[in-house]
Amino acid sequence: MINADILLNNSKWCEYLCYFINDNIKNSEICNDLEQLYTELDKLKIYYSTLSNNCIISNFKITKDVFVKKKKLYLLSEILFWIKNEYESISYVEQDKYNEFF
Repeated sequence: MINADILLNNSKWCEYLCYFINDNIKNSEICNDLEQLYTELDKLKIYYSTLSNNCIISNFKITKDVFVKKKKLYLLSEILFWIKNEYESISYVEQDKYNEFF
Protein backbone atom coordinates (compact mmCIF):
# COMPACT_ATOMS: atom_id res chain seq x y z
CA MET A 1 0.00 0.00 0.00
CA ILE A 2 1.31 3.46 -0.88
CA ASN A 3 1.72 5.87 2.00
CA ALA A 4 -0.68 8.77 1.36
CA ASP A 5 1.33 11.08 3.65
CA ILE A 6 3.63 11.89 0.76
CA LEU A 7 0.76 13.74 -0.90
CA LEU A 8 0.35 15.91 2.19
CA ASN A 9 4.03 16.77 2.47
CA ASN A 10 4.88 17.83 -1.06
CA SER A 11 3.43 19.15 -4.27
CA LYS A 12 2.50 15.83 -5.92
CA TRP A 13 -1.21 16.53 -5.63
CA CYS A 14 -0.64 19.84 -7.42
CA GLU A 15 1.32 18.21 -10.24
CA TYR A 16 -1.46 15.65 -10.72
CA LEU A 17 -4.08 18.37 -10.78
CA CYS A 18 -2.09 20.38 -13.29
CA TYR A 19 -1.73 17.46 -15.70
CA PHE A 20 -5.37 16.50 -15.24
CA ILE A 21 -6.55 20.01 -16.10
CA ASN A 22 -4.22 20.40 -19.07
CA ASP A 23 -5.19 16.98 -20.41
CA ASN A 24 -8.87 17.84 -20.24
CA ILE A 25 -8.32 21.21 -21.91
CA LYS A 26 -6.28 19.68 -24.73
CA ASN A 27 -8.98 17.05 -25.33
CA SER A 28 -11.97 19.38 -25.25
CA GLU A 29 -13.44 22.10 -27.41
CA ILE A 30 -11.51 25.32 -27.76
CA CYS A 31 -11.70 27.62 -24.76
CA ASN A 32 -11.86 31.32 -25.65
CA ASP A 33 -10.07 32.66 -22.58
CA LEU A 34 -7.56 30.26 -21.05
CA GLU A 35 -5.93 32.94 -18.91
CA GLN A 36 -9.21 33.67 -17.16
CA LEU A 37 -9.78 29.93 -16.71
CA TYR A 38 -6.45 29.58 -14.89
CA THR A 39 -7.15 32.67 -12.78
CA GLU A 40 -10.48 31.19 -11.70
CA LEU A 41 -8.86 27.82 -11.00
CA ASP A 42 -6.37 29.51 -8.68
CA LYS A 43 -9.23 31.17 -6.81
CA LEU A 44 -11.10 27.87 -6.45
CA LYS A 45 -7.94 26.07 -5.38
CA ILE A 46 -7.42 28.52 -2.52
CA TYR A 47 -11.04 28.19 -1.42
CA TYR A 48 -11.31 24.39 -1.57
CA SER A 49 -7.82 23.19 -0.70
CA THR A 50 -7.27 22.08 2.89
CA LEU A 51 -3.54 21.65 2.34
CA SER A 52 -0.95 24.39 2.59
CA ASN A 53 -1.49 26.23 -0.62
CA ASN A 54 1.68 26.66 -2.63
CA CYS A 55 0.26 24.99 -5.72
CA ILE A 56 0.55 26.84 -9.00
CA ILE A 57 -1.67 25.43 -11.70
CA SER A 58 0.40 25.86 -14.84
CA ASN A 59 -0.92 26.52 -18.29
CA PHE A 60 1.62 24.63 -20.39
CA LYS A 61 0.88 26.74 -23.50
CA ILE A 62 1.94 23.97 -25.86
CA THR A 63 0.29 22.10 -28.71
CA LYS A 64 -1.71 18.97 -28.13
CA ASP A 65 0.98 16.75 -29.72
CA VAL A 66 3.73 18.21 -27.54
CA PHE A 67 1.50 17.85 -24.47
CA VAL A 68 0.90 14.15 -25.21
CA LYS A 69 4.67 13.56 -25.28
CA LYS A 70 5.16 15.63 -22.11
CA LYS A 71 2.39 13.70 -20.33
CA LYS A 72 3.88 10.33 -21.30
CA LEU A 73 7.29 11.35 -19.95
CA TYR A 74 5.68 12.67 -16.77
CA LEU A 75 3.74 9.45 -16.19
CA LEU A 76 6.86 7.34 -16.69
CA SER A 77 8.78 9.52 -14.24
CA GLU A 78 5.95 9.16 -11.72
CA ILE A 79 6.06 5.38 -12.02
CA LEU A 80 9.79 5.46 -11.30
CA PHE A 81 9.26 7.91 -8.41
CA TRP A 82 6.73 5.63 -6.69
CA ILE A 83 8.81 2.51 -7.28
CA LYS A 84 11.85 4.24 -5.79
CA ASN A 85 9.81 5.43 -2.79
CA GLU A 86 8.39 2.00 -2.14
CA TYR A 87 11.56 -0.01 -2.87
CA GLU A 88 12.13 -0.78 0.82
CA SER A 89 8.71 -2.40 1.05
CA ILE A 90 9.47 -4.87 -1.75
CA SER A 91 9.88 -8.29 -0.22
CA TYR A 92 13.39 -9.72 -0.17
CA VAL A 93 12.26 -12.63 -2.36
CA GLU A 94 10.98 -10.29 -5.10
CA GLN A 95 13.93 -7.87 -5.13
CA ASP A 96 15.77 -9.89 -7.78
CA LYS A 97 12.77 -9.65 -10.11
CA TYR A 98 12.55 -5.93 -9.44
CA ASN A 99 16.24 -5.39 -10.15
CA GLU A 100 16.06 -7.55 -13.28
CA PHE A 101 13.18 -5.44 -14.57
CA PHE A 102 15.32 -2.33 -14.37
